[in-house]
Amino acid sequence: MTARMIHDEAKAYHATKALSKSSMDELLRCPAHFKQTLDEMDGTEHGQTPAMLLGSVFHAMTLEPDTVATQYRKKQFPGTSKAGKEEAADAMAQGITLVTSDVWENCQAMSVAASLHPLFKAACAAEDWQTETSIYWKERGSIECKARIDAIATLPGFGLAAIDLKSTIDASPDAISKHIYDYGYHRQAAWYLHALKQAGLDARQFVFLFVEKAAPFCTTAVTIAESAIGVAYEEIRGALDKYEECAASGVWPGYTNEIVTEVDLPSWAYRRNAA
Repeated sequence: MTARMIHDEAKAYHATKALSKSSMDELLRCPAHFKQTLDEMDGTEHGQTPAMLLGSVFHAMTLEPDTVATQYRKKQFPGTSKAGKEEAADAMAQGITLVTSDVWENCQAMSVAASLHPLFKAACAAEDWQTETSIYWKERGSIECKARIDAIATLPGFGLAAIDLKSTIDASPDAISKHIYDYGYHRQAAWYLHALKQAGLDARQFVFLFVEKAAPFCTTAVTIAESAIGVAYEEIRGALDKYEECAASGVWPGYTNEIVTEVDLPSWAYRRNAA
């Protein structure tokens, strides 16, 4: 099957039952959690955490500012007041999410900071700049897969590149290195580059643009080391193996099959005590 690359709505993307980077994280952690995540890809609206809402508004303001008014609106009145209740009812009827003033203003400042970064300015000026692009394809002939890329553009000195926006409390290189490991961002880079290749695009780089959530809203753009991308592809192959195994057996196990499991302190705790 040839990969499909389309500009669809986020709701349509999230409702498509397929292996994504985020669901792959669940599969590697615990197949039972992955199966639950997959079952919930049914188009049903699930609640957003405050962090998820901030990320969504920030992305919309930065990548597709013309669509913000159709998705979000700054809250004007207290929710318990008559005006607030009318405001909420009107927003619900229009399918618009109300956003508190502090989150709205934070997102605006973050968006400005991102747009002023030299890499982002160059990307926006590129003739092939495109945003919020979904790619759908199959792995190993039957595993439905998907990826949604924030932005794609040809950059001077980089060639065709994928760009992903990340909000964070700390955009220092040391903190970003930890974020990459903790949140599997190396797998995201590898998965999205692979998706683009399936769609016939030879993207050479995947660039993360980290923007801090508080003043002075520092920004840092990074690429992932080739060695880390190599690790990511190994992990992805392991995830695909696990998917095939579970799909064939119909069993999506939890963390362990042992009746009782002995656990130990993490290795770093011993090192700390020995110091």
